[in-house]
Amino acid sequence: MQKHFSHHHGLVPVDVKAEDEMLCSGCELSLSGSAFACPHSDYRCKFYLHESCFRLPREIQHESHPEHPLKLLSFAPYDESAFTCTVCPRSGNAFVHNCSICQFDLHVE
Repeated sequence: MQKHFSHHHGLVPVDVKAEDEMLCSGCELSLSGSAFACPHSDYRCKFYLHESCFRLPREIQHESHPEHPLKLLSFAPYDESAFTCTVCPRSGNAFVHNCSICQFDLHVE
């Protein structure tokens, strides 16, 4: 079982089939292949992460916002817990690269 900053339970590696029609709790995209899941997902938590989302660095420097590093958050730091990507019009309710100084948000894709 492995810990991830975004979830209070440990996560276990799983192989997800496309026909399971699951969404990644990090990027909110369809999930298939190697992933991590909460072992309590059958009855309480519906928490799954692509392996790539599980391994995202906690801080990045991105060319679209060279002034400050962006921190990976499990949800947007706003009252409504949603964000709109500053670079494209896509919105989200899950993982976001965020600059708290500039209120700059970048989705994890």
